[in-house]
Amino acid sequence: MPGASQFYQAVTQRRLLEMLEADLGPAIFGALSDPEVTEISANSDGSVWVERIGAPRSRMPDTMRPERAWSVLAAVATAKGETIGEANPSFDAIIPGHGYRFVGTLPPLTAAPAFTIRKKPDRVITLDEYEQSGIISAAQKEALLEAVRRRDNLIIAGGTGSGKTTLANAILHVMGAIGQRVITIEDTPELQNSAADREALYTVPSVRTMQDCLRTALRMHPDRIVFGEVRGPEVRDMLMAWNTGHRGGLCTLHADSALDALYRIEEMLETIPNFQVHPRTIARAIHVIGFMEVTPNRVPYSTARILREFVRVEGFCKAGSYTLTSAC
Repeated sequence: MPGASQFYQAVTQRRLLEMLEADLGPAIFGALSDPEVTEISANSDGSVWVERIGAPRSRMPDTMRPERAWSVLAAVATAKGETIGEANPSFDAIIPGHGYRFVGTLPPLTAAPAFTIRKKPDRVITLDEYEQSGIISAAQKEALLEAVRRRDNLIIAGGTGSGKTTLANAILHVMGAIGQRVITIEDTPELQNSAADREALYTVPSVRTMQDCLRTALRMHPDRIVFGEVRGPEVRDMLMAWNTGHRGGLCTLHADSALDALYRIEEMLETIPNFQVHPRTIARAIHVIGFMEVTPNRVPYSTARILREFVRVEGFCKAGSYTLTSAC
């Protein structure tokens, strides 16, 4: 029988969803239930934009008045237990019950209340679908499959909205079919691990970091360790794990190219006090890098995603640079 805290949590979730349904309106709230929708943005000018799998970003006929947008922000902030206003004009949250990522802003940060709701797809987009849509080539697909089979450590790099996590989920789906124990570590629930033998670890703000989660994961006999986005000193522990018997890992990170991904890792390591960065250690731990790029499309207001680079890290040469070769 559920305890009082579970009952309170369930009531809070239900009330939040009821308020969101009323404030968003049937069309926008209904779009959240569409399995093809991955993101909805209500801009400060009142326009509402929706992003669907494999389709250009499009404007919805509905508009979001400032008072409605404010009600949405207030409802989510209350559920999180956060106070918002001029002193705290932006916040992020996970909408309980669904795992949607929510980012809200208020004046003076934006001209009027605005928010973005991001949801992971209800299904994993497979590598076959990526090939069919032209995001990856046939050669890149085969190289990705081979990298997973060889237990190469992979990094998927790219900018915001480039589709890093979605591609990572496609690769994770391939890992899950192999039959090994796969443990994922992330800040927010975005990875979709279909392995039969799996576990997911999440950070807790100010309490449990990705480094703490990794130490726990290493005691859980993983065959593969998969990270969500890495942003800071946890990259050192990830490299150490990948270099000491836990091959076949995967992570995402923000970068402007495959080579820039390696430099970004160096920058993360440089933030660690009294730690000396050794590029050869980085080159030894990371075997393959894929770089996702967003390019303008012919359709107005739309973009196309493509796996622009898929390279193998051969090492770090005496001249002081990384040696990269095509992986396909």
